[in-house]
Amino acid sequence: MDLRHVQGTIPIGMIPTSLPTLGMADRRQWTSLARKAALEQTIQTLSISDEHFGVVIRGGPGMGKSVFARTLATELSGTTHVVHLSGADSRWLPHFSQVSHLLARLPDASDSHRDVVAALAHMILSDAAGSPVLLIVEDVQDMDDLSTAVVMRLLLGGSAKLVACVQELAHLPLDLVDLYKDGLLQELKFAPLESDEISALLSAVLGAPVSRTAITIFSHASGGSPLALQAMVVEQLNCNNLYLAGAVWVLRAPVIAHPDGPLDELVRSRLAEEPEDVREALEWLSLRRRAPVSDLLKLVGPATVSVMERSGLLSIVDDGRAWVTLYEPYIGVAIRGWMDSWQRRSLYSKVSNVLAGISESATPAELMSFAEWTLECGESLSSRFALKAAQAANSLFHPTLAIACTEQITQKNPEWLGAALERARAYGTLGDYRGAVIALDEVSRERLDSAPPLAYGRHVLDLCSALLEIDGGYARVDSALMAAETRLGDPADPRNGGDSRARDQALLMIRLAKLQYLVHRGGLAQAVPLLEEGFQKHGTSDFGLGCASLLAYCWTIVGREIDGVALANDIKARVNASDLPPYVRRWRENAVYTGLLWSGEWTECLDGLKTFMDSQSTLTFERGGETELALGLVYTYAGRIDRAIDVLRAANALLAEGVRGSSYGLSLSALAFAYAQAGDVREARSFLEQASLQTEPKGWLAQWTAGFCVQMARRWLRDPGAKQLLIDSANEDITAGRMVTASMSLFGATVQGSDAELALLQSVSTQRQGRMARVNALVAEGSRHKDAGALMRAAGIAAELRLDVVESRCVVLALDVALASGDTTTAKQAQRRLDALTPRLPGLPLSPHSQGPELTERERQVARLAAQGMSNKEVATHLEVSIRTVEGHLYQVFTKLGITSRSGLGDAGNW
Repeated sequence: MDLRHVQGTIPIGMIPTSLPTLGMADRRQWTSLARKAALEQTIQTLSISDEHFGVVIRGGPGMGKSVFARTLATELSGTTHVVHLSGADSRWLPHFSQVSHLLARLPDASDSHRDVVAALAHMILSDAAGSPVLLIVEDVQDMDDLSTAVVMRLLLGGSAKLVACVQELAHLPLDLVDLYKDGLLQELKFAPLESDEISALLSAVLGAPVSRTAITIFSHASGGSPLALQAMVVEQLNCNNLYLAGAVWVLRAPVIAHPDGPLDELVRSRLAEEPEDVREALEWLSLRRRAPVSDLLKLVGPATVSVMERSGLLSIVDDGRAWVTLYEPYIGVAIRGWMDSWQRRSLYSKVSNVLAGISESATPAELMSFAEWTLECGESLSSRFALKAAQAANSLFHPTLAIACTEQITQKNPEWLGAALERARAYGTLGDYRGAVIALDEVSRERLDSAPPLAYGRHVLDLCSALLEIDGGYARVDSALMAAETRLGDPADPRNGGDSRARDQALLMIRLAKLQYLVHRGGLAQAVPLLEEGFQKHGTSDFGLGCASLLAYCWTIVGREIDGVALANDIKARVNASDLPPYVRRWRENAVYTGLLWSGEWTECLDGLKTFMDSQSTLTFERGGETELALGLVYTYAGRIDRAIDVLRAANALLAEGVRGSSYGLSLSALAFAYAQAGDVREARSFLEQASLQTEPKGWLAQWTAGFCVQMARRWLRDPGAKQLLIDSANEDITAGRMVTASMSLFGATVQGSDAELALLQSVSTQRQGRMARVNALVAEGSRHKDAGALMRAAGIAAELRLDVVESRCVVLALDVALASGDTTTAKQAQRRLDALTPRLPGLPLSPHSQGPELTERERQVARLAAQGMSNKEVATHLEVSIRTVEGHLYQVFTKLGITSRSGLGDAGNW
């Protein structure tokens, strides 16, 4: 199904402006796509006459069980007599509740329940008139014993099959439980849709790929519910929040429900029969998001909490303390959308009369939850509590809440310095470094002079970290560090308060800022011994962990990629729990990314990025552009060009919409590289031009990556001078001790390299770690020494890494070397491998000098007929030549192809 056809024409390239709510028929089409594999499996199960009695569909609310059952009925309606068994709840109609609509057709001849059961079963079979019978029960948990008896009579008699919908298997009637235990009923579990399933579904529905950021946001907001997802997609299309950027669908902002929209309608329908106290509790939970179970019990009482849990409305988690959240997150999205400010304040006032304020011993999660609820209801926070809540929000990666909390604190409050620090760290998490600098600059000189040494040192560290990422920042870093060393370096300075221990800790913060400054400018090899010393001496202190984060990153550049990734993973939990600013923590993330990617482990790198997006729901949109860019660079590196272009287009759109920093120019450079690999010269040239007009990225890593993408794009476009630029970059990196990036540049430059260039590639690559380093070294060795075996070993490693472009280069080189040396066995192996690779690649980085042995046309004719099994005499008759002539041609063919018998002709190629 394509929403453009279901809801009216929406041509690709145009932003849809109005889409009506989807009806049930469209929900069935949506469900058919979302549960396509399950639908095919169920139809197959029901078609097996004797092995199974049917299927039990198990899943939580909103998983589309009922819609699926009705979709199944529609699919089978032409050949099957479908009976929907639904009726009054058995609590109100204790007998035959699910078949009550059939009772009116029975004569009143018998009062025996057994006779009624038999008569109802007979009626259903009579109505079927010989067709297979399918019984569908959507609310099997409400089925009474006598309705169950009708179903069992038909099933055990082999007269019908069953499709039963239930949330939990424990809710099945006991007779059906026995059938399930005996394997006569198959279970079909409807779990929430995974991100990849949502991606495939939306791409099919919308007719174009959807950005990973949008997929993640939809996944979190919908809880994986197909029906909620459908409502959200339609609503975001309606309000132009979901739009087509080039050829990729992206979101302008996180999902927000609108009153009277599709999601609002779905949730109101879901909650229509819930009592007032349940709806009030849901409103409170929607605003509170996560609360102690004890608070909910005080608010509505144990009985209501029990009802809500049985109805599938609550999710209770015990991580040392019992917490409650909404089981279906989309209910919270919808409720927050329909509650106005008056309703929120009224609820806040009512609940505050029941619940006490938050305690001093509250956990960071409790502080954050209480603050978010209070602010959303339009109430204010005390400056002391606001600072604690901001610190909690930053520690749990909720930067927008941290900023909102700090806005409750004014310059008159004693917490002002701490508020500026937390606000700056929140902006840093969001990637808004200019906002971070502005927040820190709002602290007056007088306030800084009176600050304790450690608070002052942290302010300088955070300020320098943010300055590194903005225009003109380096000059200010120099002056800030000089001023800090002057103040903290003098034990007698009265501003230090005579606290030598605090002054020493503050000096370590300044030292960390200097090391970060050195690394940011590319002095990684210089920094490594200093960072190793700092980590060894100071261990798990904030300074020691800061050194470890920087060290892990440096190692991935100087040639210790595997060691860098291992260190970064080892310190992850401790770094996240530290008081380090987000800028420093991000070095650890960069270490994992660069170490995995550049050592060739791109699939593991990709999985890590996806996991990050899925786990950091509060940062998905704010850091979506950067993360999409990181994903796009991975796909580009791996030669997955179609996917790379889609993801980079999404990144480009998100970065253009948000705070446009240096990452925007990097995305343009990456797109140029991707389009060049795809052979699209016009688009590649266009993005090269756009990239040239952007501000140079900040920091050595971003600058090198952008430059590498531009140089490789020009290399694929056969631009003169591109090769030399790569070699110059490599030589600069070698001088600076950056062996990994030097090796990468040389590998790109030596597609057709000289012996000296290849020797340099081999030398540099042996100073690296990982499988990609081994590939580089083998390519250099095999090319220099004309060793086809070494080149084929390189191809084998590249194949293990699923680097098709690199593998094709290795294979082409091996083919040329093998043909030149007369190694026909290796040549045939290489040719077969290249033939298999070519259809998967938009273009080859290197073409073979020779496509194979040159046979004359007559030799090809003879080889073709011989390969088909003809004898020499039959070939001679067919071609009207002598047998001796055929023998002579075959001799030449065998010699050129390096084979000794006719059996080798089948492996030699298509004749």
